[in-house]
This record gives sequence, structure tokens and C-alpha cells, in this order.
Amino acid sequence: APGRPPWVRNTAINGHPAIHFRPLDQSRLESPILTSTDIAGPNGDALTLIMVAAYHSGTVWTQWQDRTQRYSIEFNGRFDFPNAVAAQGQLTGWTIGDAGTPRIIVAMKTPTRQSVHIDGRLAASRPNTTSLEPGHSSAIAIGGQPGTTANASTLDMGEYLLFNRSLADGESNLLGWHLQQKWEIVDGGYIDPVTDPQLVFQVNGQVYSEGMQIPIDAFSLANPPSAGDITFVLDEGPGTLADGKLSIDQPGEFTLTASISAADPYIAQSRTVTFQVFPAEFTYDGFEGAEGDFSLIGTSVIAQDADLALPPEAWRLRITDNQNNKLGAAWYKYKMPMEDGFETEFHIHLAEAVNTGADGMTFILHNHPDGNRLNTSERGPDTDAITLQINSHRNGGGWGDPSAAFLRLTLDGQTLALANLPDFPEITTVTGNDLSQPGTDAVPYKVRIVYEPGDFDVYF
Repeated sequence: APGRPPWVRNTAINGHPAIHFRPLDQSRLESPILTSTDIAGPNGDALTLIMVAAYHSGTVWTQWQDRTQRYSIEFNGRFDFPNAVAAQGQLTGWTIGDAGTPRIIVAMKTPTRQSVHIDGRLAASRPNTTSLEPGHSSAIAIGGQPGTTANASTLDMGEYLLFNRSLADGESNLLGWHLQQKWEIVDGGYIDPVTDPQLVFQVNGQVYSEGMQIPIDAFSLANPPSAGDITFVLDEGPGTLADGKLSIDQPGEFTLTASISAADPYIAQSRTVTFQVFPAEFTYDGFEGAEGDFSLIGTSVIAQDADLALPPEAWRLRITDNQNNKLGAAWYKYKMPMEDGFETEFHIHLAEAVNTGADGMTFILHNHPDGNRLNTSERGPDTDAITLQINSHRNGGGWGDPSAAFLRLTLDGQTLALANLPDFPEITTVTGNDLSQPGTDAVPYKVRIVYEPGDFDVYF
């Protein structure tokens, strides 16, 4: 690694030896080159990073990096996994506490969440928004960024463990208790495994229906199981909890806590979960105040447009403005049930396309790993998606566009059907074989989609 090797301070962590890094020496430790598959499994969907360390000053604690992909724990309360350029991969808002204090830091990414625990206590958690691409290679570094002398830190590192999977609660406590005893961390939150009732409590997001009730259950995974009484409390959400069932009044966010009482030799324990009950349908007659329902990517905004007369004074979901080389996306934040069919209608302006403008827009249903942070190309994702392209620009070459006014339906990037709108004389709203709408008084196009298993119909 660049700079001088780190050196040992014999009593650095509660009287125990630790490796000392400091910017003056530009000291690093670096692993051999690894791939993202080596460290994080397929697609980087699970990882646990555990460190026993005392931070003094500096920036980067530990890091794996390839171009814009990395994970790192940084002193200023940021856990990156896996995108260091866009905020979509950053978990922020936590702190390791006073400089120089030995800590057990656990950063974990599961297929659905990422979290940081300090000394066994949750410091921050958030849903995942993206995954680390497999196959890229880099090194793991302690003390700064790999392959460089940048972002040096003053740090005593006692122990470093990396798992290419997420740890269950019982595993994490077992390991944390071991480290807590080994490094004599007296105020840690890990408990003696002999007394751990291993309370398991999980509720998954669901889609709302009238009269909906969700059975609520939790149990002890200890061997033998704890005999303590388990009780439940609805902390927040539009519903009522009675007789082990949660009755849902309307869609929304719910927070529930399960508690198990002490029963020798096990201690009392609580687990809190937050989950969504999603709406089964939605309608927007204008988008004023709807920012919280969507993930707006790239150039997408909710705004009014004084230059467009129809409909008057409408709040619009604008994907791109009237400029060159712009790309945006807007995703409804909640997954919707599609397998039994659906119907949707929306009105769109492809207005004032000057200076080449946008090529059109797409309507996409997807189950892509990037979820509602997906930033796709103008023709939709190549995997895990069905896409309706509404094309307002005729591209030549390999695209083979029939005109500047056509619809193309694709599944995972492969064409299922194509409709060239000039071939439909009954459609009179398209002028000049071009879906672009010059002027300020154009009426929005109306698109209706009806799907049932085996049949996907598009009306224009």
C-alpha cells in the first residue's frame, strides 16, 4: 500500500494492541484485488462489515471501490453501499461518538435494507435503493482509499471482519458479545447469548383491501424457546390491534413493537418493525403536492407550465424540459399488484420539441433490482420490465424507426408489438406523422392500457 506501513500501539484499545494509522505516514493496509462477487455475493445484495476500532480523525475508515461503486464507513456518519456519486447509496445521519473511544461498528446490507449498529445499538437504517454490480474488481483498504494516499485517517484498528452475507439477529449478537468481551467494551449493547431469547418479529408490506386484517405473530428462536409472554403494541398507523390481528383502516405506514418478558434464564427483549400497506389503486387529477408519492429521477419535477394552455393551470409531472440531452424518470414509490391484471389511463404532452428535444417517453412496469431509483435509457430497461415506448423522433440506422409517431411494446428489451400511428387514419390528433406538439395550445394525448393475463391492449 502507499506510504509507510501502520505500526502497533500495544495498549490502544482498552489496554489491548491495535494497528495505528495516521495521515503523517500515509499508512494503509490493502487486500489483494477482489471482485464485487467475492465480497458481496451475486449483485452485492448482502454484506456484513464488522470493525473494532477507535477513530481519532480523518475521513475514510474502510472501503472497496470501482469507478463509482464502493462501500465505505466514514467518520462523519456515512455508510456508502454501493453508489458513492449519487446519494441513493448513502446511509447518513449517524455518528460513532467521541473521537478515540473504542467501538464495535457493524454495517450490514440485506436484500432490502442497510443499517449501521454501534456497540450493538442501531444507529441508522434505511431501505435499499440499488445493488453493487457483480464482476468489478478492486481492493479493500483500511486507513484510506485503495491505491492512493487520499482521505487518510488517524485510526486504531483492532479487528476487521467481512461476511459476504447478512447476519441473523442471533448470529450478530453472538459475534458482538464475543467482541465485546474480548476487547473489554463495558457499555456495549450485546447480551450474553445464554440469556438471549432471540425474539423474531417481522411483518411484510401488503396491498390494501377492504376489511383487511393481518395476523401478527412473533416467537423465540432460543433453544429451548423462552417461555416469556409475548405482547404487541401498535405504535403508529391507521388501524387497530386486537386478539393478535391488525385491522387496517386505510393504506399507510405502520409501526409495531413486539416484546417478550423475562423468563429465566432469558432476559426481556423488544423488536420494532415499520412496514407499508400499499394502495391497490390511485388517481391523480393533477400532481400538486404529490412529490412524496414518487421517486423523481434526473430532470423530473412536479411543476406548472405557463406556456401550455391545456389543461389550464395544471400541475404536471414533467419528465424532461424543453432542452437537449435530458433524461428523467418518475416512479410510483410503492409496488402494485399486477399479476391479475390492471387498467390505467394517462394524458401526456410531447410539447414544443425544439433543438431535437426528447425522443418521446415510456410507460414502464418493472421488477428491476434498482427499484424506484432506476434511471433507465429512453427505451426502457433491458431486463425485468415491460415497456411501452411512445416515440416522437425517427431514429435511423439499427433502430429502424418507422416514423416519428409510433408505439413499441417490449419485454426485457425485445419487441412484442409495434404500431405505426400514421397507419391508423382514424387517429386524427397526430399531425405531420410526428408526435411532437408545436405551439402552446395542443391538447394532451390520451393513452389507455388494459392488461389481463395473456393480453396487453394499448389505446391511443
